[in-house]
Amino acid sequence: MKNSLALGITCLFVYSFLSVVPLYGQPQGMMIGVGASGSFYSGDFRGNSTSVQRVYPGGHISLQKAGKGWLKLSVEAGFGKYVATSSKKIIAPDGVVPVSFVLSPFFYTDLKVNLVPFESKIIQPYVSVGAGLFHFEPQDLNGNALATNPQSRLPEETYNTTIFSLPLSAGLRFRLNQRAALGVEYSYRLTPTDYLDNAGQLGTKEGNDFLQSIQVQLFIKMNPNP
Repeated sequence: MKNSLALGITCLFVYSFLSVVPLYGQPQGMMIGVGASGSFYSGDFRGNSTSVQRVYPGGHISLQKAGKGWLKLSVEAGFGKYVATSSKKIIAPDGVVPVSFVLSPFFYTDLKVNLVPFESKIIQPYVSVGAGLFHFEPQDLNGNALATNPQSRLPEETYNTTIFSLPLSAGLRFRLNQRAALGVEYSYRLTPTDYLDNAGQLGTKEGNDFLQSIQVQLFIKMNPNP
């Protein structure tokens, strides 16, 4: 319920915002994209670099000005989950019971700037950079919340489950007709936290955790003045 309300408010605000802000190329109408995504996490529980990562499904929605132009603004929101298991034994001091399994649903909203270097009648490649809010809820094997369980990490470690993130993306959009297009996108989401897996200082990998995802969307043009 909370995620659905946040998604609805975000889309309503962004639609109103994009309707009054002129962008390069003076596009006409709006494009709404709805589709599926697959995400996987990289962090302390990932294992070796050559291991195959399992992709977990989710959903994605985006809103963008339609029409020609090399620079376009979009707002996106989505949800999903990631699951990870550590194959390495974590050594911890007395009183600390680290977990070797984590499941976390997540939800995000992003504001992106999309650069379209060129476009033909059929194909539109693009790259984008953005910023947004990312919410995650790491849980153990029994479904217990890990963020509020101080015994699962070192005593001085606390973290927020709602953070800023920076998504970097590249994709292709294939025009099906004058009103519809099919899009495929890869995203690399940078996060400022090492706690997507709740491991933190007890983890075996240096640096912060991050997510990767692949999205497939169907875009429909909504022209207010047909």
